[in-house]
Amino acid sequence: MLVLPFRRDVLMTFMPQQAIVAEIGVSEGGFSKCIFEKTKPKQLHLITPRI
Repeated sequence: MLVLPFRRDVLMTFMPQQAIVAEIGVSEGGFSKCIFEKTKPKQLHLITPRI
């Protein structure tokens, strides 16, 4: 797992195109949409943990 101490917009510049991506803690999906539009992932797994 790769964890970077960046803001989300900066993180997007490091994300490869057409990768398999997982976002944990989706909430309302705003960043999920950004990931989808900018990186065109092969697979996008959206995970919201429920306690």
